[in-house]
Amino acid sequence: MCWGKKSIVWPHHNKVALLFGKNNTHYGTNKLSFCVNDIQLARTKLEPYGFQFRMFSNEKVTRKNFREQLTYAFLNSQPGDIIYIKYSGHGSYIKDLNSDEIDGFDETLYMDGHFSDDETAELVKLIPEGVIVLFSLDCCYSGTSTRNFTTPRFMPPKKEYAIRRHIKRRSHADMKHMVFSGCSENEVSEEAEINGTGYGIFTYHEMTTLRPDLTYRKWFDQIRMYLPSKTFKQTPLFEGNEEYMDRIVFQ
Repeated sequence: MCWGKKSIVWPHHNKVALLFGKNNTHYGTNKLSFCVNDIQLARTKLEPYGFQFRMFSNEKVTRKNFREQLTYAFLNSQPGDIIYIKYSGHGSYIKDLNSDEIDGFDETLYMDGHFSDDETAELVKLIPEGVIVLFSLDCCYSGTSTRNFTTPRFMPPKKEYAIRRHIKRRSHADMKHMVFSGCSENEVSEEAEINGTGYGIFTYHEMTTLRPDLTYRKWFDQIRMYLPSKTFKQTPLFEGNEEYMDRIVFQ
């Protein structure tokens, strides 16, 4: 299978961060402004941990680039490697095409089109044993209303699909990876200005609580000290491989 490797090849590195931030989704009042800030903050906070970075912003955040970059990273990783993948942008949902969702809808990341959770599930099958992969998704899949001074990271689907979702909980027993999600299934991940600079609320607390002495689980516990709050009602989730959750971050 050819993935256009000339454009994506990089020397093997034991820590790789793939950062995707998309501001310029033109749709009604939900145009996002701070997703690129998110990935810039992530890079700043992750640099001391020795990561190699692949960053994609705005029009470079495409289904093709997302698929190719993750595929290349997974296929070229080795036991002991660490891969961090951040997506900041709109989420949405579409009608389920393979009947694997009990509510009839697939969650999607909205890039230059929908990238479904089924497609992501196929990609994570490529993760070799012993490779630690953490997804960080600062987006949402619900159309629930939000306060006027914040912006929800949600792309409304076609009208016939615009219902509140009740996503089934997936089994974690066979997950090779871990996932930080900015909010629960029927909430919104929001963005707003903090001290004069705009960020996704989840990403801001994710990155400002990161410390080298924490396990992944304790890192998430630190995030949960700030969310939900009186202002931001979103409830972050942490799911995935239980063994990896209790390892020291990025070691």
